[in-house]
Amino acid sequence: MEPLNLIWPEEQFKEDYFIVYRVRSLSYPNSIALIKVSKNRYKIFKGEYELKLGEIIMLYKLAKSLMDDFRRYSS
Repeated sequence: MEPLNLIWPEEQFKEDYFIVYRVRSLSYPNSIALIKVSKNRYKIFKGEYELKLGEIIMLYKLAKSLMDDFRRYSS
């Protein structure tokens, strides 16, 4: 499984009650996904690359941690 430090989010913009992040990886030249995070949920939009299972799992873990951070700072 790919370590989390090879995948990182970059905040792109805020939209109403959401924050949209672009996810980058050292394994691919362009962003691999977008994550839209709100206080109670997140949605992942995968990019053009066919990701490995470990990378998909790391995306969901990253999205969950971004949602937890969103809750902590918004309350």
